[in-house]
Amino acid sequence: MRLPEEFIVKIVLPYIRQKIVQQLIEEYHLTQQQVARKMWISQAAVSKLLRNSIKASHGEYLPYLKFLDDEITYITELIAQNLISGADFILYFNKKIYSSLMGGNLCKLHKKLVPELELEKCNVCGEIWRIMAEQKHERTKVILHLTNALYNLSMNTNIIDLVPEVRTNLCEALPNAKNIEDVAAFPGRLFVKENKLQASNAPMFGASKHLASVLLAVRKKFPQFYAISCIKYINGMETQLKEDFSIHVIKRSLSHVHDSKNSDNELFAQIKMISHPCDLLIDSGTYGIEPICYVFGFDAEDVSKKIIKIASLLKNEKKDEQSDLKLLPTN
Repeated sequence: MRLPEEFIVKIVLPYIRQKIVQQLIEEYHLTQQQVARKMWISQAAVSKLLRNSIKASHGEYLPYLKFLDDEITYITELIAQNLISGADFILYFNKKIYSSLMGGNLCKLHKKLVPELELEKCNVCGEIWRIMAEQKHERTKVILHLTNALYNLSMNTNIIDLVPEVRTNLCEALPNAKNIEDVAAFPGRLFVKENKLQASNAPMFGASKHLASVLLAVRKKFPQFYAISCIKYINGMETQLKEDFSIHVIKRSLSHVHDSKNSDNELFAQIKMISHPCDLLIDSGTYGIEPICYVFGFDAEDVSKKIIKIASLLKNEKKDEQSDLKLLPTN
């Protein structure tokens, strides 16, 4: 069984490279050394590509490769004038090659080289691109959720007091997330500046380790949760919020000082014992570990709304306490 990448490496890429080298020398009158520098190959490789004609090197495959000629001529002009980067060159031809594998000339060439694929009515490349398009859509949706969630939080100053000492972040997982690379977050965490919650960079996948790991651990038991954040633990908040949120409290061991690895292991072990889905997971902390409240939601925007509601409820509770103090009789 032969993958399409095999004949791309053996047939298609040498054809593209040979055509460009020959045009740079014959039409733009560059030396072999100049061509080698521009193409990121050795002078010996340039000499080898010039040794045979295109027909001699690729004769039987030419009918399937000629569709690339206009693109090769265009790219050669850009190379000669130093108007294209190596990355753009790679992107341009990758898109052209892989789009042609979906029923185009390179798909036909692959089926000529491996006739069994024609009998099986192979459409693997088309299916791969369909899956990739779906994944891109899902990833874009997650990034949009995170961006909107941060905007919601940044517009609400009540939440500033809920940012923990270790700072916070927002994470959202893809539907079939397996590891932290499938979870997007803001690199470097979120921070308070000018009385607003802000991010130094746009959200990206794989940007969070701890929060993403907590989310993945919770999703193993409660897959309805796709997003997480963390806020400061306020003493007594589990009592103040119990009518509005489902809450679970984790009690840490106080027997010894914890390092981060042991701390995470203890946390994940406790998560396995949670019997019901909860909006808030309160980690009571221990020596050297700040108490934290994890907030879960169906997406990042849902999490941001819960945090805003928590901030409002706690603020109202504080106002009520202050009012009660004012009503106390004085001697």
